[in-house]
Amino acid sequence: MAKEYNALSDEKKEKLITEAKKKTGVNFKDGGFVIKSETDLKKVLYALHQRYYDADCYEEKRLANSIMVIK
Repeated sequence: MAKEYNALSDEKKEKLITEAKKKTGVNFKDGGFVIKSETDLKKVLYALHQRYYDADCYEEKRLANSIMVIK
């Protein structure tokens, strides 16, 4: 995860963090997420891996349970 994150531009890093803040509900303080439980940690990791998404047609918020890179 760190390798992929560090390779991002500053703009993309900011966008990723902003989205993670919105989707997780985990507190953010002094430049980092405040992890108080295993659930908080999972939420942040899922958000940073962009596993949260909206299914617009069904009006649902979803969590992908796997990631497959398609080239």
